[in-house]
Amino acid sequence: MDSDSKTTQPVANATSSVAAAAAAKPIGVPKPPVSTAVNDDDDEEEEGEENQPHDSDLLPVDRFPTSSSHPNDQVVAVYVPAPYAPDSALESQRIGAEAEIKELQEQKRSQQATSEHVTPEMVADAQHLLTLFGCPYLISPAEAEAQCAVLHSLSLVDGVVTDDSDVFLFSGSLRGGHNTGGSGDASGSGSGQPPPAIIYRHMFEDQKKFVEKYHSNTLYTDLGLDRCRLIALAMLLGSDYTVGVTGIGIVNAMEIVNAFGIGSITPDAAGSGGGSGGGGGSNSDAEAAAASIESGLVAFRKWCYSGSVDRKPKPPDANEEWFTLSTSERAALQSAFRLSSFKYKHRHARAKWAVPSTFPESAVIRAYLLPVADFSTEPVTWAQPDRAGLVQFCGMKFGWTETQTLTTLEPVLTACADTTTQAKLDVYVSGARTCTFALCFFRWR
Repeated sequence: MDSDSKTTQPVANATSSVAAAAAAKPIGVPKPPVSTAVNDDDDEEEEGEENQPHDSDLLPVDRFPTSSSHPNDQVVAVYVPAPYAPDSALESQRIGAEAEIKELQEQKRSQQATSEHVTPEMVADAQHLLTLFGCPYLISPAEAEAQCAVLHSLSLVDGVVTDDSDVFLFSGSLRGGHNTGGSGDASGSGSGQPPPAIIYRHMFEDQKKFVEKYHSNTLYTDLGLDRCRLIALAMLLGSDYTVGVTGIGIVNAMEIVNAFGIGSITPDAAGSGGGSGGGGGSNSDAEAAAASIESGLVAFRKWCYSGSVDRKPKPPDANEEWFTLSTSERAALQSAFRLSSFKYKHRHARAKWAVPSTFPESAVIRAYLLPVADFSTEPVTWAQPDRAGLVQFCGMKFGWTETQTLTTLEPVLTACADTTTQAKLDVYVSGARTCTFALCFFRWR
């Protein structure tokens, strides 16, 4: 082979090697030329071809020289690939998956909002949200309505915000009549008895036009219902604690309570014992009330199970001796006549009433009269809302942006930051007074 044929092949290999190295590596620069021994027969063209950079002569980018001290360095044009562009199909799948996840999260929040059952997650979220708003809260050891009723009976709050009427069963006087605290005063100071129970309903419902207020004194005046009779009605009709008696409605339940003499206790029956009586009164009051309720309902159950033939009674005032009787004797005859009239009227209906053999449940009656709750009289303290925490909470739970959260909460945050209070007309009439309410959020079943 001649010298031309000897040098042609290495040049081709070097060119292909450089092209391959440029395709495989993002960038490269040549090493400084290294002197090598060549044949004397080689001409200048062969020597130049031998100095062409090979793939092994390419250096990584981090070894690129800052300044060249070799005037004979050669710069090789290489191909630099464009930045990575994701596949359009994969990108569309990612966007679709994110949209589906967001939709599922919205459905979960919507179902939790309309759920009838309280989950531990809801409780934790509510407690955390109250803390972020600076609102004090108390964890009840048992029923939420019982705790709110106790807070009201201790005069720590001015009313209970709830849609459940069980608060009337946990709070209020056991001796009947009007509470000396009056229909508008929740303090009950000077009476020796707890304040009358006050309930506010539909406080947070947009569909309702007005908030409804219920007062225990009004129940007694208009319907003759005190706390003992309300508990008896709950035993007959059913409540969160008991299923009641199947077949008995509100009308029959009222007739049973009146006929069997279930009502408020008297001071003589209660005695003068002390101690805490739960939502109102002493332990002796609660025990006397439980005995009164239980004895009347037991008499009703025994009559339902008996096969007695009830006849139509005669009015007591038809007797000539009526006008010679004392007031207490007349009251006793009237009670007996009322009971006999009820039995005669419902002599056939009692067969349709499914009265359990364990009716009434003493534990349920005492649960209303002696509720399990926190009786601490320590006053509550408030704090300023946590803006940063609210933004983080709303973003995590509701998917809100910071701007959306602050825009929505701006009226509340502004009102909390304002330390002044606008004067109202009733301030000049009855004096200024700040109202505090117990919010009943959860009802355990």
